[in-house]
Amino acid sequence: MSSRPVSYRQVLEELLDIWDQAQTARTDAQLVRDPADRIRVGVIVRGLAAHAVDCGRGVLTLYRASQPVPAIPLVRCLMEDAVTAIWVHAVEDAWRSFSSDGAKSRARALREMQELDPSDLIAGERLAETEKLLEMLGPASGHLIQQRMQAIEGGENWYLLYRAASAWTHAGVPIVDLYTEVDERSEIGMSARPHASFRNASAYIALAATYLLHTLAIWDRCQVDRPDRERLDDLTQRLGLTSTYKARASST
Repeated sequence: MSSRPVSYRQVLEELLDIWDQAQTARTDAQLVRDPADRIRVGVIVRGLAAHAVDCGRGVLTLYRASQPVPAIPLVRCLMEDAVTAIWVHAVEDAWRSFSSDGAKSRARALREMQELDPSDLIAGERLAETEKLLEMLGPASGHLIQQRMQAIEGGENWYLLYRAASAWTHAGVPIVDLYTEVDERSEIGMSARPHASFRNASAYIALAATYLLHTLAIWDRCQVDRPDRERLDDLTQRLGLTSTYKARASST
């Protein structure tokens, strides 16, 4: 690992460039097909990677505008994409749980639609199809992000970072505190800040770059020719990150 300070903004820019170049140069990625379930994993991971890239692009845009606080929900979402991509790739049959959880949510929405309008035949047909899919996939597990993190070797401390980001994501006291300060001169003892008082901006762009790197590394492993391996490995070494992604022994 280099002793030079890491510019995570530059790392994020390079990761976005890796993705953009791949989209320009290639039409259809050749997904790993052995064993047979790998292609399903590749489809899921590709979708998660695409969303993580969009979140990373949003983070970079907000940081360039000196707006780190509203970027944090995007960082948190990017973390979810990364963790889920690693989980689906590393844990056997996790793709089934991922798909089953999605089908379960879809079935719930279709039932609610039928309750509102029992004459909706299309909703009824789709509900029947979704219920058949649920039978084939089996019950969902690992639907909580904490469970997915705990299933990954080395992911034990990720949830603490995720919870910290959650504090700046939801409408709660921490958000109000960012824009309010104690002011003894005020009649009410406090006054409004014109801008958020936030000192951890560098930490969250580092998280964005780190987890986007994880996501793109997993996506690269889903492709037969590993087209971006060299650039991603270089960034992994530069940041001192792991280059292996495994399920914890109890999760396989």
